[in-house]
Formats: sequence, C-alpha cells, structure tokens
Amino acid sequence: MAGVLYDRIGQGYNSTRRPDPTIIAALANAVRCGPGQHLLDAACGTGNYTLALPRGGASVSGVDASAVMLGAARTRSSTVAWVQAHVEWLPFASASFDAITCVNAVHHFGDVERAFAEFHRALKRGGRLAIFTNTAEQVLAFWVARYFPRAVGEAAARCIPEARFARLGEQSGFALADRLAWQQPRDPVDFFLYCGKHRPELYLDPAIRAGISTFAGASDAAEIEDGVARLRQDIASGAIAETLRQAACSEEDYSIFVYERAA
Repeated sequence: MAGVLYDRIGQGYNSTRRPDPTIIAALANAVRCGPGQHLLDAACGTGNYTLALPRGGASVSGVDASAVMLGAARTRSSTVAWVQAHVEWLPFASASFDAITCVNAVHHFGDVERAFAEFHRALKRGGRLAIFTNTAEQVLAFWVARYFPRAVGEAAARCIPEARFARLGEQSGFALADRLAWQQPRDPVDFFLYCGKHRPELYLDPAIRAGISTFAGASDAAEIEDGVARLRQDIASGAIAETLRQAACSEEDYSIFVYERAA
C-alpha cells in the first residue's frame, strides 16, 4: 500500500521535499562510509538524501518500491544504482554493503522484522545501519494532533514505539550503537510531518500537505478540511501562540537509531 501511496505523492514530491543538511551530517557521521565502500539508501524515494549524502569515494545504491519515485530519481543521477524493490526482499547478495541509511520510511514497512533481517543480511560485518524516523511517542506529542487527531493518530499507529527499536536490532543480530535526538528547525527545508512545529502556516499550503503521507493518505478527508479551517482561524486570532510556546520546549521531535552488525 505504501508503494501505491508514494506513486501518487511522487508526482510533485521534490517541490516540497529537500534534504535537510543537519540530517545529512548526522547520517554521514553515523555510517562512516569511505573510499571503496558501498552504501545503500533504503526506501530512497526520489533520491533526495541518496544524492546529498557525502560519498567519500563510496559507491551508492538506492532502493524503493515506488516506480514513480524511482523514475524521478533516475533523471537526477546515472551514477547511483537505482533499484525497484521492497525492503523486505532486497535483491542483493549477502554482505553487499558497508552501510545502509533510511530516512522517514520505516513506518511504511509492511513487515519491519523482515526488513531488519534483510538489512542485517545485506550488510557486511561491522557495517552500520542508520534510521531517521519518529517514534510513536514523538508523533503523539506533536501539537498538530490537536487539529488533525485521527490523521496523526493513524500516523502514530504506523510508527514504532521507542522500546521496540532496541528489540528489533537484537532480534536481527544488531547492536544498538547510538540513539540521537533531532529537533525540527525553525526554517525547515524538508517539509515532512512536523515541518510546521514553529511555522503553523505551512500546514495551510495544500502543496505541502500533498507531500506528507499523513495528510495525503488520511482516511478522513473531512477532518483535514476542518482542521485546516480551525488552524487558519487560530493563526489569524493569535490563539496558536500558546501552543507554539509549549511545543518549543520539546527537546526532540525525531530520532536517529544507529545499529552495528557484529564483526
């Protein structure tokens, strides 16, 4: 189902989704990929982060289930090996990669245990897996849930709880090497779910909502329309100010989980 949704979202995805430099720096530092090595960007979409990650002489592959997303990616680079496949069934030999990254996608995996097992299989010994994502707890804390409770609740239900990330690694043979917190910047460049933490007016833009799966795949379109109307009213009246003040106190909005395959 995620592939179908992203075939639709992919039509104008790059107009609102661009790689955030702080995420890129954190991922690059986490996976430590260098000359002669091979990096896989899993669920790569249109290749925004695939192409932005510093290669340091490493070769790069990107894998995604969406033909539309990969079609856009292929127009942007011929040096990356773009492969259409589900992460639960990676079409690569065992120990093919020195590092794997995954940005804002693990909540869409149909079988997350299977995907982790595949990541472990595809990595070389000592290789690292870095996943940028929300935990379920983080999503439920987003102030945007006040305006779109069902849509955000559905998004949280797809996300993995904090405690499960460690168990997933252990079950697959990984050691959890690090867990980093990431805060949404005041001036975002990648308009994913909590892009409007400090700038609520962003959610009023239908183009931005169209590039966010929580809105694009929402089961209740009427709730989205009503929530946008209430948010617009609160912005106009200034009632949103207290909500933003409370949200600014949050020390983390997203997480980066770094796993290492035992040597």
